[in-house]
Amino acid sequence: VVGQQISAKAARAIWKRIETSATKEGQKIPAFFENKRENLLRTCGISRNKVKALIAIQKAYNDGYLDAKKLLKLDHKSRSEELNKIWGVGQWTCDMASIFYFRSPDIWPESDSAVQKTFTKLIGARDPSSTASNFSPYRSYLALAMWRILDGMPQA
Repeated sequence: VVGQQISAKAARAIWKRIETSATKEGQKIPAFFENKRENLLRTCGISRNKVKALIAIQKAYNDGYLDAKKLLKLDHKSRSEELNKIWGVGQWTCDMASIFYFRSPDIWPESDSAVQKTFTKLIGARDPSSTASNFSPYRSYLALAMWRILDGMPQA
């Protein structure tokens, strides 16, 4: 949620401020995301709607709705349907959770404009999602490569 519609560098800086604030208050994430900390979270660089989404995610977590073992057993589509029930969680967040948390190897984040633009620029395709289908069942790795290129990291 924090990284939605901002650069990876900006998201890392904001997340670091959140972690620092949580540590100062003796809290762990996700317990740190509470209504009473809305102003503090806003000073970390989080928009009002993102704060609302983080609080909704924390509530879902506390209510046992984010059972990782249960969600891991679901395919990406079903997992996305479950996660999309939480306020502020959209397809981009579902894709990121599947790629980075659940380590699903075949997720192509169609709603990530950075991936789409980088891939389009790299290969010159008009329909990056269609072209990315050629990389199935490893499209998550293709997306990771696009982010790496975008961030200007050296190729390994």
